[in-house]
Amino acid sequence: MDDRVTDSVPDEFPLQPPALAAGAVVAGRYVVADVLGAGGSAVVYRAFDRTLRQDVALKVLRRERTTPASLTRLRREVAVARNVASPHLVRVFDIAATESDTFVTMELIEGESLRARVERGPLPIDDVLRIAEQLLEALAALHAAKVVHRDIKPSNVLMDRDGDAKLADFGLAVDPAADGERATQTGALVGTAEYMSPEQIIGTPLDARSDLYSFGVLLYECLTGQLPFGSRSTVAAMLAHVRERPRSVRHHRKDVPRWFARLVSRLLEKDRAQRVDSASAALRMVRQKRVPLAWSRIGAVAAIVTLIAGSIAGGAILVQRRHAFESLRPSAKGGIEAIDRSGNVLWRREDFRAIASAPGTWDGRVRWIAAMPARTSAPPGERSTVSFLDPENGRTSWTAPLPNPATSAFPQFPDLYSVIDVRAVDLDRDGSDEVSVAFVHEYWPAYLVVYDVEHRSARAVFVHSGGLGPTGVADVNGDGRNELIVTGLNNRFGWYSVLAALDIAPIDPENGRERYTLASSPDTRHSYSNPEMLLWYQLMQPYFSYQRRFEVDTARRTLTLDFGSPQPYVVSFDGFLNSSPSNRDAAARNTIREAAWESLRRADQMLASSAPASAIEAAAEAMRNAEMCADPVLLEVARRAKARAFIRLGRVADAEAELRSVMKRSPSAPNIAFDAARHMHLGGLLPDAVRWYRVGLLAGDSEHIGRFRYEFVQGAVLALVEMEKFDEAEQFLTESRAIRASFPEETTYRNYVRWRRGRTDIRIASVAGNVAMDPDLHKYWTLEFRHATGELRGRELAAAVAKERARGNLFDGLLLSLESVALAEAGDAESARRAADTALDLTEPNAGTDTVVRAHITLVRDRARSVR
Repeated sequence: MDDRVTDSVPDEFPLQPPALAAGAVVAGRYVVADVLGAGGSAVVYRAFDRTLRQDVALKVLRRERTTPASLTRLRREVAVARNVASPHLVRVFDIAATESDTFVTMELIEGESLRARVERGPLPIDDVLRIAEQLLEALAALHAAKVVHRDIKPSNVLMDRDGDAKLADFGLAVDPAADGERATQTGALVGTAEYMSPEQIIGTPLDARSDLYSFGVLLYECLTGQLPFGSRSTVAAMLAHVRERPRSVRHHRKDVPRWFARLVSRLLEKDRAQRVDSASAALRMVRQKRVPLAWSRIGAVAAIVTLIAGSIAGGAILVQRRHAFESLRPSAKGGIEAIDRSGNVLWRREDFRAIASAPGTWDGRVRWIAAMPARTSAPPGERSTVSFLDPENGRTSWTAPLPNPATSAFPQFPDLYSVIDVRAVDLDRDGSDEVSVAFVHEYWPAYLVVYDVEHRSARAVFVHSGGLGPTGVADVNGDGRNELIVTGLNNRFGWYSVLAALDIAPIDPENGRERYTLASSPDTRHSYSNPEMLLWYQLMQPYFSYQRRFEVDTARRTLTLDFGSPQPYVVSFDGFLNSSPSNRDAAARNTIREAAWESLRRADQMLASSAPASAIEAAAEAMRNAEMCADPVLLEVARRAKARAFIRLGRVADAEAELRSVMKRSPSAPNIAFDAARHMHLGGLLPDAVRWYRVGLLAGDSEHIGRFRYEFVQGAVLALVEMEKFDEAEQFLTESRAIRASFPEETTYRNYVRWRRGRTDIRIASVAGNVAMDPDLHKYWTLEFRHATGELRGRELAAAVAKERARGNLFDGLLLSLESVALAEAGDAESARRAADTALDLTEPNAGTDTVVRAHITLVRDRARSVR
């Protein structure tokens, strides 16, 4: 039965039996064989054409339904089919009439209708993709001839025995320009209710995008076995097409590729301006498996916001008339400015920084600029909000808050994260960019957030023990989507450079803002992290430079990264250095490497739980796995872990033998020496620690490959003062100056030595602006120095300490200890006791893991006893 709603066919009509029996001859030429199908206005027979000597389809108008309108549609069908050529359009041969019948002869398709296939259930994805490509070829041919079909539906698609699709029934097809108002007649609905576009239903002029909407309904039904709005009455179906937004096909069927689900959603947009604009464009998307976003959905909102915001939005300064945006660059005052194609300044914003700004592309055009303040001095709310600017005028179109996973991943660190990189990246390879934002703490924690512009949704994707940022994108696992390639330093593994690949799943349209798990660096594996997101994690020797070169070679399946090292690093798409080949396949190597990471994590746990013998065994296992997967840097990390365990057992000679063997072949000698010194320091082996701090200080130019020189000086001074070797500490500072000429931290460390030996000849003014060393330690020491010289006492000192604690200083326990002294001086004995006891509770557990806390623990204990 024909389910079309037209101006000439009533809602209900009797289905007459076929008027022609088998063997009947029509027009002396066509011998009827059997009935192929029947509709509201015609019956289709299989017939043999005596002239052409082949079977044809004979479409005969029902006698009781033969009207001028039906004859017009029949002639139109023939005209369209003759004028438009496509292998996926059913061919029409001729139209003729006898005294009793009017008929059309057409190509006979041996097979079934798409309707019959859909009624058996959803089709396989590959079949739907094939049908989609073929029907889009047919529609592209029709639309090129300026013809709108107006009745795309499964019953008008015929499937031959090879599974190829052909579009049929052009009875309602029109040329909107030529037919004028006949395309949409007042009081008449033309088409099939369940497949009509919104513009068909409300009677506005049609164009080719109306067919694309109906085609979207057809695809939806093929994929899910149901219509977008379910089974409804004719009126309810039409209202739904005008008013409701259907669920994504992936709500019903998870195996539909996300790009294909996005295509169906774009075809079903109510506003045709947001649909795919042509069958040719849709065909290209199917073949490329890439679907650009409908910019107008966000662009329209952004335009409204921009109009409302006017010239006051964010301090944009328009300096000349509107031109096309070309590029972004730093302004003279440290902000950003946009440049047009002639090199002229379009606009300028001083509230954002170039390092934290990136233009984003949408279907080949720069549509927005993601921008953030790069300063830690900005309030936390501003530091974690990304603004999207209009590239033509610099006004803020919309803003979005970004999550901060570090509060749970690194709870010991205050919220002092800065933006170090904002980048536009096309992860879905759909022609539209997402935004990646990298944050790093004043110390070592870091995290990465990705903002999905299409769904206006942000999620944290990576937490890392060291500063990092995106370097580029590449499809390293061959799934048709780009992985995010990140680089940085891993502090907790010993200041090695890192190259890692993150597989970031796109937002599910039906779930939108659902919570996603995130990945973490192997040393920081959290219970909520998703190891599958981190495809691989390759450590490299710690050469790094801000002039990084990154290249992707898809033919050789390699990534090349140049940190300014003697030789660039070349890493395979599987995540291993090309310089370290192996006979094992990549999957096996990665499994073994993951086992090495697990052994290293276990070794750290054993050391933390005072089980160094077990830590040695775990480190040895990590060494074996590193050798098996041919990862030389990981082997070096494992050997360092083994040496740490030796140190904890007091086996200094064994530790030093291991360390010196590693240092002979490693450019990380300063970092290895520092690692040894620090663990000897924490283990109470202070003379050995000072010796290794000196080794590291002399080992090389560590300013550029890991630990800074001041850290070696600081460690040695803390250890010497703990041994009360004050003169030797002063001498070490003098020797350090000879090694490095001069360094601004020297005055601070000399003040520390003098303060701890009870002297007051401290030069406060000379260190007021010095934050090159650990900034929190510098701020704490400055308050101690000001108290020691008598500059701050009592309530004034207590207020200064409270202010610094409120800022989020890492050495909160040490500050509380100083506050207890200030409160005691102010006569508040009870508050002083509480502060001193709390300070002891905060510092005691960290004395074995932090050399600064260890150096002050006796002071904290003495102060707690003095106020009791």
